[in-house]
Parts: sequence; structure tokens; C-alpha cells
Amino acid sequence: MVWHTIGWAAGALWTTQGVLLLAELVAAFFPARKDSSAAEAPGISALLLVPARNEASTIAATLRHLDHFLSPSVRGAILCDNCTDDTAAIAARFPRWTIWERHDPAHVGKGPALQEAARRVANDPAPADVIVVTDADSRMTESSLSRLILRCQEARRVVQGRTRLQSCPTQRGSALSALAWWWHNELREQGRANLGWGGFLQGTGMAFPRADFVSLPFFPVSDVEDKTWTVELHRRGRPPVYEPAALWESGVARGHGAWQKQRRRWELGHLRAIRQGLPSVLGALYFRRDPKLLAFAIDFSVPPLFLFLLIGLVGASIFGSPFRLVALGFSASLFILLGLHFSRERIVPLTSLTREIGPWLRMKSGLLLAVGEYFGRRKKSLW
Repeated sequence: MVWHTIGWAAGALWTTQGVLLLAELVAAFFPARKDSSAAEAPGISALLLVPARNEASTIAATLRHLDHFLSPSVRGAILCDNCTDDTAAIAARFPRWTIWERHDPAHVGKGPALQEAARRVANDPAPADVIVVTDADSRMTESSLSRLILRCQEARRVVQGRTRLQSCPTQRGSALSALAWWWHNELREQGRANLGWGGFLQGTGMAFPRADFVSLPFFPVSDVEDKTWTVELHRRGRPPVYEPAALWESGVARGHGAWQKQRRRWELGHLRAIRQGLPSVLGALYFRRDPKLLAFAIDFSVPPLFLFLLIGLVGASIFGSPFRLVALGFSASLFILLGLHFSRERIVPLTSLTREIGPWLRMKSGLLLAVGEYFGRRKKSLW
């Protein structure tokens, strides 16, 4: 009886998450917020911050790209975190950039690096109003920086720009990774914004009001800093704002091993963030009955898409007809909506996608069928 109740509760949660996902995808069809931002953000002092670790091979190209975004009101700083190569020496060739170095081998990572940056910003005698964080491997389009800064100043909140993962024609699996990134970080984010919900931070293309930047928690060991900050901002009642007009682009990791490691880090980091952050969100929800915080809690608890669909398959195998119809209806609706969005915005070449989807489906379908068969055989013994 207890397991039966738990199962039905899990099925209800899965259905609620599915409805929320469909709502986000439908809302994403509507036009984005009308851009009222000017091309420039005069009078707003800003700091463009680039955390970097052992980026000697690419940092010169990165700083050349970013250099023309600097101005009298926008300073640049690169934080070389525990670098064992020539990153700092190469960065020193660019006179408009301030070089910060941090040496603490016991605490390596973006979180501790940004904690050091927050300390330096807090002690700056002429502090910037807005701090923009961009990864060393990211590129921004024209006017993206000024739009992000202006939106941050207008909203007085943390702002997340639109981030896009660029596929590589010679990198196997990169088209599917770019498609997954687009679904998770563009479509869903636009849907949340159109529904009036708070957004999620994505690690790059983030603009912080100075007060928020120096007060956010930075944990000594964490590979999900953006998720940690997202949870904290929602708990404070100051969720991030999404600015689709500010576009940041990054590339997939080169090399099959590096790409697999990157993808595994994203997926496991996603699950780790849910495990670490969801209890505090539920605690805040208990004391603050906020519908938007409830929507965030449900949204935040959604696992990666494949795992989400796998859970639906298991539930359909166990519960039978009622839940099976719900799961099939949701899955069909999801893929129809994704197909309609993709037909409007071909973010990856269709030929690359069709070439990669066959091996991916063969790899995943075996697992799906095995799980479905296993739980189908155990249905009578479980209930």
C-alpha cells in the first residue's frame, strides 16, 4: 500500500512536470519581450569579468574579440585561477585588461574563482554598477553586452542573456548536443519569460548588480555554481531576468573524449543540482506561499529529457492504461512542439541531425526496451 501511494505520487509529479514543460514550449511561440533597450548603455559603469584556467591556447583570441567591447564605462578583468601555463602572461599583452591571479590549489573551480572576484569588487574604490561574467570560450554578438548591462540596470536584478551552443560538423554528436542545449536553455527559458516566471542562470552571459554579486554564496567545491545561484536568487524572491536580445555563443568541446566528458558533466551536474538545491527551495516554499516559487520548484526538479522520458516509460509499464495514455500523449505533444519550433529556427543542419539521431536512437532504444520489459514482468509482484 505504501509503495502504491508513493508510485501514484511520483506519477502525479511526472504529469505535473510534463504539463509545465508543454506550457513553456507553447509560450515560447509568442514573440519575446519587445526590445526597448538602446544600442548603448551610457553612464552605466560595468566590469566585464572573464574567469580562466589554463587557457593559454585561446585566451589571446578571446581578449581580441572582447577588447572592442571595452569603453570608458566598461572595464575588463581576467581572473587567472590556479593557472599553470602562460595564461596570465599572454593576457598581460592586452593593456586595457586588468589581470587578477589566484593561487589556491586546494580550491580550484569557477565558484572559488568568482568568490575571489567578488572580494576584489567589494574592495574596489571605484566599483562598477554591473558585473558581467563571460566564459573564456564564449563569444558575444554586437550590442549584446550593452543590452545586457542596460537590462540589468533597468530591472535591478540579475540578468541572463541568451546562450547558444554551436555544433561542429566534424564532431560526432555535436548537433544533438546543440539541439539539447537549444531546447533546455533557449526554448524553455523563453517560455518561462513569456509566462512571467523567473529564469535560470547558465554560467556565461550573466549580468549582476554589484550588491547581488558580492552577496551571493560561493561554495568551496561545486561544479554547478550557476544552478546554486539560481536557487539562491529564487529563494530571495529576486529570480533572474531573461534577455533574449543579448546572445552569447559557445562551441562544444573538441575531441570525442572531451565532448563525452562535457556532456556527462552537464547531465550529472543537473541531477546533483536538483539533489542539493531542491530541499532549500521546498523549505522556502513552505514559509512563502508563492505560486511562482512553486512553478520554479517543479521546473527545477525536471531531470534531463532522456531520463524524464525513461521515468515516464517505467511509469507506463507499472501503472497500465491510465498513465500509459498520459505518457504517450505527453511524449507525442512534446515532439510535435519541438518539431514546430525546429521548423521555425534550424539551429543545426538537418543533415547533421539525421546522421546523428540514428546511432543515438539505437543506443537509447535498447535501454528503453530493456527497462520497459523488466518493469512489465515485475508489475504483478510490485503491486
